[in-house]
Amino acid sequence: MRGAPLVRAEPAPILQDHPEQTIVRGPTGYRTLRKIDIETQSRIYLANRLSDGLEVALKIIAVNILTDQLVLERFRREAAALQAMRSPYVVRFHEHAFEVDCEYLVMAHLPGSGLRVRMKEPLDVQTSVAFVLQLLLALDVRHTTRVVHRDSKPTNVLMHSSDTLPVTDFGVSRRLDSDPEHTTDGMPIGTPAYMRPEQCMGRPVDERADICQ
Repeated sequence: MRGAPLVRAEPAPILQDHPEQTIVRGPTGYRTLRKIDIETQSRIYLANRLSDGLEVALKIIAVNILTDQLVLERFRREAAALQAMRSPYVVRFHEHAFEVDCEYLVMAHLPGSGLRVRMKEPLDVQTSVAFVLQLLLALDVRHTTRVVHRDSKPTNVLMHSSDTLPVTDFGVSRRLDSDPEHTTDGMPIGTPAYMRPEQCMGRPVDERADICQ
């Protein structure tokens, strides 16, 4: 086990060919099972926690090859935001830790489709109202902790087996009471189809941006 390779966020043949042999040790220790998502600067894996076999979502960023410090800062802000919000309406935070050549964030893994897929099917009035209420409760949790998501959209809403809708992907979020804006002048952050006009122009936004989305 000691000689097992570390996960890297960039192309790694070991991950592609033998993902079950890849270990991320850190304080707890995880074994990757398969890749479930690819982001620009990070990879998300389905993994087992070595201590008890719990399946988790393991988001990894390779700090040894990272050239943009802003990416790392956003990754750490995402971890801090999740840690601050303990709610059934936000994806559950487990751990944020470091390894020799990577930094990782561990979250609850919710198998199955998310809200975007569920919306492809007809929703009755009762279900629609229940979903909207949960999204509003998620807004309340975020804004109570002064966190603005800045990229609220159906693909960032997961679905629990109990039809609970936890929000995920806080990669471009910010704390209004502590985080700088972190935007290049005139550079918008978010998904254009869900952005407020001032967000499209790269201007600072507050809680109203999430409400609009």
